[in-house]
Amino acid sequence: MPISHEIRAILAKHEPGAAIARALDTLFERDGHLLDVDANERSLTHRFGIYLQTELRDWDVDCEYNRNGPDPKRYLPLLELMQRVAVQGDVTDTEGKTAFPDVIAHRRGRPDNYLVMEFKKTSSRVDDEVDFWKLEAYKHDPRLRYRFAIFIELQVGAEPGVSRAAWVD
Repeated sequence: MPISHEIRAILAKHEPGAAIARALDTLFERDGHLLDVDANERSLTHRFGIYLQTELRDWDVDCEYNRNGPDPKRYLPLLELMQRVAVQGDVTDTEGKTAFPDVIAHRRGRPDNYLVMEFKKTSSRVDDEVDFWKLEAYKHDPRLRYRFAIFIELQVGAEPGVSRAAWVD
């Protein structure tokens, strides 16, 4: 089973957890091949975002969204993060180290940010600390204030699934 009972219990702790679980179930059902072959994280989060949009119909779901209203996300602490991981402006970043969140649910053009998500594949060599630092910044920055922030680690390879889920409070 791609999502264990333990992971489902973690997801259920917060309001968007059921929608996340259903979107992950659909990802594994329809796009399991992408996890089998260890496809790029952006391919996985794009497909997941499509499925999450069907679950969160009242929200706009976007991947790698780099705006706060009409402005790019260039201010601290996000700029500090980009400098810290030394990938500022690197469009070839296949490890997902940019300061843009992997998946968000929000209302475009309005200060109404619901959910921010960071994904990591088990094959990634990037330290999880960067993902959690980004989630903390997106959740607690007074200009963004996402209501919910979650880290999801996807098991890739022969037995795909969700190996870890952690809410950031």
